[in-house]
Amino acid sequence: MEPEIEQRDWLSRILGKHPSLTIAAMAVAGVVLVVALAKPNHHTLELKCYFKDAQGLRAGAKVRMAGVEIGTVTGIRVRPELRENPAEVSITLQTPYELKVPSDSVVRLRSAGSPGDVFAEIDMQNASGPPVANGGVLKTMPANNP
Repeated sequence: MEPEIEQRDWLSRILGKHPSLTIAAMAVAGVVLVVALAKPNHHTLELKCYFKDAQGLRAGAKVRMAGVEIGTVTGIRVRPELRENPAEVSITLQTPYELKVPSDSVVRLRSAGSPGDVFAEIDMQNASGPPVANGGVLKTMPANNP
């Protein structure tokens, strides 16, 4: 018997005797492949911070740390009950590596040069606290302070 015919016969025997097992095995292999490929290759951290004035900051604005873009502003809303700092800013940090932001880091709003181009900057220079947890809150500082 030729090798090609033997292979077909072997495959026919397996498929003929247990087609449901073959289909199930292929389905499991497909699911494993999809899960492996869909696994995110980034780390995400969602945080909030509160400002007295959002200074024109918009959802979609960049978030930087040490001059590196590490995330985006995902939402801004006014919280009148928080009289001192009513502008609630939600940010999502997303990096291909685990980023441990010290919990005592400070967020400032900066202008990128052109009017209306405002971004959030996380300053960790004087921070020494433990990493902030997902859903945590960072302190803020007005933009005109050094």
